[in-house]
Amino acid sequence: MHLFIMFGEVVKWKQVWTLPHRLLQKRLLLSPRECDKYHKGPAGDNLGCHYEWLVKWRSLDYEHATWELENASFLCSPEGLGLIRDYENRRRTARSTSRVDKVPQKQDYI
Repeated sequence: MHLFIMFGEVVKWKQVWTLPHRLLQKRLLLSPRECDKYHKGPAGDNLGCHYEWLVKWRSLDYEHATWELENASFLCSPEGLGLIRDYENRRRTARSTSRVDKVPQKQDYI
């Protein structure tokens, strides 16, 4: 196990901390050049988009979540692809249950 010093304490590095637990968010990354293209008009599929994932790590609190590039090796593994599927399913479910057109309209009782 690795050791590191934090505020005068020695903390043992746990291997389990290197295992992703859940994907919390996805964000688009654009280079300055791509950003200019994006803001000047429709770029279509030619825009070289890259994403980062906010990863919650096993046995660590949410405050220790980190942004990781989409091409990180653990995201390309079967387990990582499962985490991506889980994220997309949660997002799809949240969107479908929070649709405004599904909210019952207020009845007029006058």
